[in-house]
Amino acid sequence: MITLNISRQFGSGGAYVGRRLARKLGFKYADREILTLAARRLDVPVEELSLKEEKAPGFWEDFFRSFTFGAPDTGFYTPPPLRTVSDESLLEAEADIIRNISGRYDAVIIGRAAFHVLAGRPGAVNVFLHAPLEFRVKRVMELYRLKTRSEAEAMIDRNDEARERFVRVVTGRDWMEADNFHLCVDTAAAGFDLAEEMIEGLVRKTKAGL
Repeated sequence: MITLNISRQFGSGGAYVGRRLARKLGFKYADREILTLAARRLDVPVEELSLKEEKAPGFWEDFFRSFTFGAPDTGFYTPPPLRTVSDESLLEAEADIIRNISGRYDAVIIGRAAFHVLAGRPGAVNVFLHAPLEFRVKRVMELYRLKTRSEAEAMIDRNDEARERFVRVVTGRDWMEADNFHLCVDTAAAGFDLAEEMIEGLVRKTKAGL
C-alpha cells in the first residue's frame, strides 16, 4: 500500500492538492475522517477533539496564560469546554487510526504528523507544501471571505504555530526540516498543477519500487 502523507503550511493548498490527488489516483482521502474515528473510539463529541487536534499538549493552558490581564475584549468570549480526553489518548488514537488506514488502503493523509507515525514504512511518501506569506494571505482571504489582511495573517500565524508546536512535541523535530520529507514544494512557484504532477510522479515511482 502507498500512503501519501501531506504536511502543509496553512493556506498553501495542502488539503486542496490532497483531495485532487486522491481522486486522480483512486486513493482514500483521510483528513477529518481521522478525527471522527478518534472521537468514536474515545466516546467523546467530535467537537471536543477538534479543539485539541494538531495542537501541542498544553496549548490551551498557554493560551489562557497569554490573557493574564483579562480575556479578549469581544464581550462574547467563551472558553473551550473542559477536556475529558487527555492529549496522549488523542495522539495514540489518531496514530493507531493512521496505521490502520495505511495498512488497508492506498491513501492520502493530511497532517497529524503522519510522516512520523509511519516513519520507515515501505510505501510511505512524505510531502511538505509551503508558499510565501503573500500567496497564502491572498488565498486565505478568498477561501474564508475575510475582509482584511490582518485577519488572514492572524489566522495563518495561529495555525502555523499550532502545527509547528504539535509536530515538535510529537516528533521532537522541526516541522519544516526538509529531511522529514521526500519532497518539498513551493505551491506559489510551482502552481497546483505542477505540484500535483511532481507528487504523482513520486507516488508512482514509489509504488513501482515496492
